[in-house]
Amino acid sequence: MGFPVAGTLMNEPTESESKVEIDRLIEAMIKIRAEIARVESGEWPVTATH
Repeated sequence: MGFPVAGTLMNEPTESESKVEIDRLIEAMIKIRAEIARVESGEWPVTATH
């Protein structure tokens, strides 16, 4: 992983990573973004520890 441009994250998996593992990573990132959106909308408090 790297940060080639400010405010971004670049993930460059090796050839040894299976498509299944890459799909799992993408799904995790999508879920994390959904959690961020819930905080941004006020649905979850910013100070929540979960």
